[in-house]
This record gives sequence, structure tokens and C-alpha cells, in this order.
Amino acid sequence: MKTTGKRYSADFKAKVALALMRMIDAAFLDMLCYGSRQMVRHLRRQGVNIGRRRVRRLMTKMGAGADLPAAANERSAPAAPDLSVSASASAGMIETWD
Repeated sequence: MKTTGKRYSADFKAKVALALMRMIDAAFLDMLCYGSRQMVRHLRRQGVNIGRRRVRRLMTKMGAGADLPAAANERSAPAAPDLSVSASASAGMIETWD
């Protein structure tokens, strides 16, 4: 039975991934604010047909990510005050209505 897909060796895949990582690294050093989507656009303009998920995986593997301020919902907010009442403090606060 014939297969329709091409099969590449692990060595070839590693060489291709390394070449792509070099290209991503070179572009990332010039434009630190590029995330995976902009990096895909940049690489496609250079003639590299690559998907965003692959770029994202390679950038994560390299430790590269967009150098942007955090979103408002991701910024660290001040801690909420502790509203729990300790057992010793609550013992004197309990009133009985006999």
C-alpha cells in the first residue's frame, strides 16, 4: 500500500528546526516586540512558509517572547486583606442572648 505523505528522518527534521530557530533568533534580536504572529508574517515576507504554531513552539523552546508590558488583568494587584478571624479573637466576640 502506498503512503501519500513524505517521511523525513529525525536528523533532517532537527536540521530544519535549527535553521528556522536561527532565522527566528536573527529577526527577534532586531525586533524584540515581535510575538509569534508578527514573526510568522516577517518570515513569510522572507519566503519561508511556516505556521504560527510551529513558530510559537520554537520561540518557546528558545525562550523568546514579545517584550511588552503586561495586560491590565495580568498585573500584580495588591493582596486582599485577610478577613479570617482567629479562634481566640472570635471567642470573646460571641454573645449569648439568654
